[in-house]
Amino acid sequence: MIRDELFESAYSQDLTSCKQEPFVERVPYFLALKRLDSSRSIESAKNTEIAVELQQKIKFRDHDLHLLYKKNLALKQNINESESKIFELKGNIQRLEEFIAKMEKEKIEAKFSHQKKLDELKYDLDNLQTTLAQSNHIIEKLSVFKSATDEKSQ
Repeated sequence: MIRDELFESAYSQDLTSCKQEPFVERVPYFLALKRLDSSRSIESAKNTEIAVELQQKIKFRDHDLHLLYKKNLALKQNINESESKIFELKGNIQRLEEFIAKMEKEKIEAKFSHQKKLDELKYDLDNLQTTLAQSNHIIEKLSVFKSATDEKSQ
């Protein structure tokens, strides 16, 4: 019984195989712990390497994020400048459209005034031509009368 208890205290429940008899044996605790410690140290080293790689990737991502943040900020500033420029240009367009409308109105008024003045001048020209024709006709009659009176007085 003591032998069984000693055996249970020295050997783990893990089994191993070998090519000699007995083919299956229980592994002593110190070997099981040694294997466990070895596998844990290997896993720990792998995990440490993975952690270092991930930390490096995080640093790269942080750097990329910082650059993207700066670029985003510059683009937002550019957008704000462009929007203010657009607002200013829309104001200029509105003022120019108002100026064009005013000039179109003045053009129509000037055209109407010009046509009215032209019609008045044509009317005056017709009156003057009529008066000239009448005056020429009177001058002709007076010339005939003068020649007739000149011939009688001589």
